[in-house]
Order: sequence, then structure tokens, then C-alpha cells
Amino acid sequence: MKTAVALFVKNEAQDIAAWIAWHFAIGIDKLFIYDDHSQDGTYEIVKGASEIFDIELTRSDKNKETNFYWRQRDCYFDACRKAQGTYDWIGFIDADEYISLEGFGDISAFLRNFLESNAVALSWRIYGSSSRVVKTKLGIYEAYNHHSTKELDDNTLVKSFVRPDKMIFHYENPHKFTVEGDLYVDSLGNKVEWNGACKQVIWENACINHYICRSMENYVDRIKRRLGVDLHNSTVYWDHFNRNDLFRTENDNFINSANRNLYKIKERCVSHYISNLRGQNTEYKNSPDNIGFDVFSLRKKSGAILCLNNKEGHLTQVFDGGEIHFNLSALIYRDDPKYVYLFSAAGEHISNVPFHISEDGRFGSVYQFLIETNEHDQSIHYLKSPITDKYLTFLPKDNSGGVACDREQASNWEEICFVKKDKSEVKLNASPKDIRSRFDFFRDVADLNKTIGYNDFMVMMSCLSDEEIKLISGLEHGRIIAWIL
Repeated sequence: MKTAVALFVKNEAQDIAAWIAWHFAIGIDKLFIYDDHSQDGTYEIVKGASEIFDIELTRSDKNKETNFYWRQRDCYFDACRKAQGTYDWIGFIDADEYISLEGFGDISAFLRNFLESNAVALSWRIYGSSSRVVKTKLGIYEAYNHHSTKELDDNTLVKSFVRPDKMIFHYENPHKFTVEGDLYVDSLGNKVEWNGACKQVIWENACINHYICRSMENYVDRIKRRLGVDLHNSTVYWDHFNRNDLFRTENDNFINSANRNLYKIKERCVSHYISNLRGQNTEYKNSPDNIGFDVFSLRKKSGAILCLNNKEGHLTQVFDGGEIHFNLSALIYRDDPKYVYLFSAAGEHISNVPFHISEDGRFGSVYQFLIETNEHDQSIHYLKSPITDKYLTFLPKDNSGGVACDREQASNWEEICFVKKDKSEVKLNASPKDIRSRFDFFRDVADLNKTIGYNDFMVMMSCLSDEEIKLISGLEHGRIIAWIL
């Protein structure tokens, strides 16, 4: 059984890669994506993803159809016609909607239950902000875990999967379609009793997670884009949909698979960015022999280990053999050993999800520090911020056990040891030596003898100020990587 999904999208650069990653993770075979002339990098990101996943990317035709509603219809019908004869099912959803499965290993396993049906209606399950104010670098499917109850009336709306060969091309709305024989069932296999485009709310087996709010920052951006079109300068929309009544997480296997897909897209977007700057194709390569680096864990003499308390949390210490939830790694290049770079790894990739270091003044996923070594004991080091000239301090367990970058001088509490890791999956190709500004970065990019991959890019960006990074991502070529930074 083969399944496809059609998407009509505009200006979703921040989250479109996660949407793509998720739907291939649950077993969708093909995505037909129609970009409605995005201006934020959405088109470029999807184009990059289409080189590693089965995506057919098309731009909508504004000259042929000026009305947004009917352009969406035309795109859906075009995708359905293309799916005929090849795909057993095609779904029609939006970029803030994610198919959620319960008890099935993939989408095909779910749809095999409907051999005698021509369409399946999946109920909305509307998610709130999970108390998030600003946007997150986590995939939407992992970041938002609080949703409404079934009593929220908007959950009666649906999105649909239809058999493309049974579609009757008479458009009602983007929720409900016309199919031969009216064999329209819900996720339990029961015939749908319609009330317009609505039906009884059923979340069992499968539904549509509708992340309509996301963070408050997402909401404000949405209002700005659609002000005077279909939204108003008001919090009414937010107050209505920001429902966080029930806690639920998605299937771990799907999340892990989606995250692997997501990093593939990040790699491809960085590769495209570097190629565009150079004016030629750049192939991703493994670390060449002449790039030397070592990866360490950080420990106190007392045995305390530095780690993160969660994926987008704080740098902290674990004492007395406590459980480490998220590892912290320290990277040192042999050609520039005066600096160390702190990061969290996601398999072979440096995570782009920022974490906090108290009092540091930065907020990033890779932190650069100067290394000072104890003159009496070469195994003891001190880490100094190149921005504030203050040292990281690691408070004892009986004095809160906190970590902060706020000490003017280094003493016992600031001591740290590097413990070399026997093996690190992280691959690197280029040293960030001498990168202090965006001009230094562009100089290194111009060096065609250097291979700059995703991990190299993330470390290089950590050498720059927030202002420099904004300038880089704000340029035309930077739209494809702005969502990563």
C-alpha cells in the first residue's frame, strides 16, 4: 500500500522541515507540496528536502487563480490526479497539522483497515502553547505536549484521506471531499454522520494534531501575516485555541525517526547554503585526515559531571552517580587549543537546540570558551567567556550545585577537568580558527579547499555575535539556514 499527502503552504520556514520529517517518519511515501510564493525560505528548504525525500515541489499559479481558497483547491486536485494509478490513499492537510497514529507502526498499517472505504475523516486534536512564549528549535511534534479536551467544539472539524481513483472533483472545502459511493468513514471504521464539515470527535487509532497556536511568538507572527485578511489585532483567537488541558507525548519511535530525518534536512540546507555562496555544488564529506580534534566530557575532581537537565534546559552538574539525561560534550581543535566548544550531540550531529548557561549572556547551542590551565596541575582547567571575560563556576553540592558564568577570578570552584571520550560520532571537516566576524566566516567559505558541513557550520556560528548571525541569516542566501540558527 502506498500513501501520499498534499500540502498547500506559505511562509512556514521555521517548522516546514519538521513537518516533512514527521510525515516520512510515520510512513508517508510521497509528499506533493505546493508553495504559495513564500518569501521566508520555505520554498528553498522544501527544495533541499526534495533531494533526499520523495517530494514533488510546485509553485502555485497566482496568475491563473487570484483567490487563495481556490488556489488551494486547484493544488489539491492536481495532487490527487497525479496520485491516481500510483497511490492507494492521499491525505490533504496543512503545515500546522500532523497525522498522529495510536497503536499502528505506520500510516499504511492504519489505512489497511479501510479496504472497503473510499475516504477516511480524521478529527482535529487542537494543541495549545504548552506555556511557550518564544519559538523553539525542537520539532513541533516534540515541543508541544498539551492539548484541548474533546469538548472544544472546533475539534469536530476533520481532515481527510481519500482514494485518489475514487475522487469526484467537486470541491466543498479543505476538510471534506466528494468521493464515489459516499463511503466515508471515521478512524474506527464507522460511517461518518456529517454536520457540514464536522463530525463526532474521535481520537482513537488516528487523528490530526492541530498545532494552531504553537508559541506566543508564532501567534504574533501569524497575526502580522494575516492581519486584515482573516485575523484581527486581538488575543481572542489565542485565548480561544490556547488549550493546555491534557498532557500527551507522541510515540518515541516516531519522534526519533523524525529527528533523524530532520537532521538530514539540516545537513542538506547547510550544503545548499555553502554551495550558493560559492557558486558551485558542495558535496558533504567525512572528516579529512588533516583536521584534528578531540571530544571530551567535563568533570570536577569531586566526580561531578557537567550535563544538561533537558534538551533545551540549563547547564548543570550531576553528583554521586546520578542519572545523566542529556550529555554535554567539549570540543577542542588541535590547531587552536586555546578554545573549547561546549555542545550537546544528537547522534552524529551537533544539536541546534539552544540551552542556557546562567549569567553567560548568550543563548546558543554551541558555546565557545577560552581555556586557561592551572600552572601547578596541567589536568585542571578554567573556562572563560570570550564575551564577558568571566569564568564558569561550579558550585558544590551543598551550595546549590549550580553552574554560572559570573566569576571575575578563577579558584577551586572554577576548576574543571577534560576527560577524553573514547569515541565520538560527531564528524568535523573544518576548523573555525581565526573566525571572529562574518567576514572571517565568508573568507573560509570562499576557500574551496575547505569542506564545510553542518557540524562545522554550527561551530563556526558559535564564534559570532547574535548581531552577526542575524546579518548572515537575513541575506537572501541565508533564508535556507535561518531556521537552524
